Amino acid sequence: PFVLQADIVRDSQMGVLSGTQVLLQLNMPSQDWSCQGGQPPTPPRYLPLNCSPSPGQPEHEPFGWLRNIIWTCALVFGGLALLWLVRHPLIGPAQLKPGRLRRKPYQHLPQLDRLLRLTGRRSAVLRAAGIRPPDWQRALRLASASPAARVRALAERLSATCKTAEGEWPVPGGMFEWTLPPDLPIALGRCLVYALPEQLEELEEGELVRQLRLLQTGGDVVLIVSPQHPQSPMPLLQRHAEDRANLHAVLDSPGQTEWLMGGEPAQVLLRLLAAQLQVTRISPYQTRGGVTREGRVLRPRAPAGAHTHREPANYLVVGGRQLGKSSLLKAVQRRLQEHPSIACHYLSLRDHRLTPRLAT
Repeated sequence: PFVLQADIVRDSQMGVLSGTQVLLQLNMPSQDWSCQGGQPPTPPRYLPLNCSPSPGQPEHEPFGWLRNIIWTCALVFGGLALLWLVRHPLIGPAQLKPGRLRRKPYQHLPQLDRLLRLTGRRSAVLRAAGIRPPDWQRALRLASASPAARVRALAERLSATCKTAEGEWPVPGGMFEWTLPPDLPIALGRCLVYALPEQLEELEEGELVRQLRLLQTGGDVVLIVSPQHPQSPMPLLQRHAEDRANLHAVLDSPGQTEWLMGGEPAQVLLRLLAAQLQVTRISPYQTRGGVTREGRVLRPRAPAGAHTHREPANYLVVGGRQLGKSSLLKAVQRRLQEHPSIACHYLSLRDHRLTPRLAT
C-alpha cells in the first residue's frame, strides 16, 4: 500500500527518460525505502545504486564501462606486443624465418635468447630452425668468451687439432695452428688461424690490413676469425680477404655462428675458402701434380682398377685442367709398383728436357 509511482512525462526534451516509470516502496517495520524500475523502466544509470531492475530487465553493472575500458586497453596492448614481436630487428626474423637464426652474429645471441625466453618461443624457434639445444647453449657461452676460446671451439667442431702457433707474430691478437682432419676434400693439411681481438682501439683497420700484407706465413693459408658483422662491418679487411692474390680468408661473426650451430662446419669452411682463395690452392687436383693420397682419388678409382688388370697397351688420357688425369695415372702407378715383375715410373714431360727425363 505504501508505493509511490513516478511517471516521467512523454516529452522529446526528456530524452531517454521520456515515458519511463520508477516505483518507490516503503517498508513500515524497518522504515526503509526500496525502488524498482517500472514499465517501461527508467534507465539504470539514472536510478540510485540500491534500485533493482524491473522484471525482465538485465541487471545493471555500475562499473561495466570500466571493464570495457580495461578490455579495450588489453586488446590494444596485445596488438602492440604482437606488432613488436613481428617488427623487432632481432626476434622478428627469427620468428618468421627460423633458418636465419643460424646466421645471426654471435654478439646478438644473448639478447635474442632473453627475448625468446620472455615470449616462451625459444624451444619452438630452435626446433623450427633445426638447432639442437646443446649447440645453442654452446654458442651462447662462446658469445662472451675470449677470441682464443672461440678459436678452440671452432676447431673442436671441425675435429681439427688446435695449438698456439710458434714464433713471434707482429699483429695484435692470437695466432694458432690447426691440423685439419684428413677426410676434408681439399689439399690443405693445416692452416694458420688468426684470432682478431674484439676491440681494435689501439690499431686502425687500415694498419691491421697493412700488417697482414707483411705477414710472413710461407705458403700457409691464414683463416682470420673476425668479430665483424653487417651492423659493424670491416670493409678494408673484407676487401683484403676477397683478393685471391693472397692466402687470407675471413670468417665473420655470422659465419662463426653457422659453424657452431650448423650441422656441417666442414661445408662452412669449404664455402669460405672457395669464395676467398684461388681454387688451385685448395683443390685436391693440383696442376701437374695430381692427387698423391689414395683417399682423395674421387672418380678415377674404378678406371684405375680397370686398366691395371689388362694386357700392356697404350692409353691416351684426355681432359681439361684439374679433372683428375694425373690422379688417375698416379693411382695406376701405386697399384703397379706393388707388382713384383713390373717396373713402373711416372714421368712428367712438360718441357724441352725430354731426354734426361726419359733416361731416368
